[in-house]
Amino acid sequence: MRKRIYSLDLLRIICCIYVIAIHIFMSYRVTDQGISYNILFVESFIRCCVPIFFMITGFFMFKKQKTLLEVCEYLFKRIIIPTLLLLAFIQVFSAWLNGTNTLFECILKLNFHYMITFFIMLLGWKMPEPNFWLWYITTLVKIYFFYPLLQRICIDKKEENFVRRSYLVICFLATIFFPTIKQIFMIDIPVYIYTPLPFYAFAYILIGYELSLFYERRSKLINAGFGVLLYICGSLSTYLCTKYIDIPFNGDFDHLFFNYQMLNVVVSAIGLIIVFLSLELKEKNINRWINILGETTFFVYLIHYPIIFKLSKLGVLDNFILQLGNLGGVLYLQFLFLYWQLQYPGGYRFVIEILKHYLGVVYYSKQNNKSNHTGCGIRHAVFAGH
Repeated sequence: MRKRIYSLDLLRIICCIYVIAIHIFMSYRVTDQGISYNILFVESFIRCCVPIFFMITGFFMFKKQKTLLEVCEYLFKRIIIPTLLLLAFIQVFSAWLNGTNTLFECILKLNFHYMITFFIMLLGWKMPEPNFWLWYITTLVKIYFFYPLLQRICIDKKEENFVRRSYLVICFLATIFFPTIKQIFMIDIPVYIYTPLPFYAFAYILIGYELSLFYERRSKLINAGFGVLLYICGSLSTYLCTKYIDIPFNGDFDHLFFNYQMLNVVVSAIGLIIVFLSLELKEKNINRWINILGETTFFVYLIHYPIIFKLSKLGVLDNFILQLGNLGGVLYLQFLFLYWQLQYPGGYRFVIEILKHYLGVVYYSKQNNKSNHTGCGIRHAVFAGH
């Protein structure tokens, strides 16, 4: 039985929050007041979230050899059917999402011809609007189409390791390294036509598998300090390249270094996943909740943008998201956590013990207070706790 890595479940939860934040930020990066460098700075540290999801997929995808039937069953049950249900909802209630009709009016306009048109549209890989965030789903489906090929090279044997790592180097150079060079020096090097794996997401899948091998061998590369260094360097590079190369080029924010295939984002993603692989979460109750929440991340990803879209139409987000002080505080706490983990590995358990002790004292105090009906019980419980 495969040992569950709860730190990666925790990372999935954090990255899911990052994805939601990125999709909220989209409307606030550039406003009538100009470019918000505060938002660009915060987002530079969370752009690594989607590459991390691909890496985690690659980390676990090849732990157990699967038949083609098992892959198809997984695709339909876990990915395709939930996505189709979401698209059907968007198709039927698009007018409600845009604020032009009520839910009831949308249902009244529903007819057989309308749904037939919808399914014909899906056969052509066309989706009802809004749908831009679902590119991740279509890319994931394409990756699983390549699973029989990838399965043959993702085996920890000498020959397979050579073939896979050769593919990874070519894919990395063609879809990540040279595109980054192009953005920095404005030199087009069209080597992507030579890669055997046509999408940069495949590089992330293979990197995730390589990380799983390093993790199993307890490699010294799986080190919190090394991970923090990569994460900070990659994230700062994203912000600095955006501020001093992207924006000055024509005065606009063109997302050049926010692209998920940029080397700076890759470095940041590898760093953060290494940091979390170096964690050991042993508190059973907390791990149980991490496991439960981690299992919901795909569902949250599916439904989050229609919710954001509707809230933005209602004007709810305008007063909420522009309070960047709170977001800056979240980023600071993340840095603090990473630094603390570097200095005191496993130190989070000390915090857990303090919380357990405090909650136990509070519970005992309340029970004592109920039995005595006086304030003395609280003082006695607190002193007893010490």
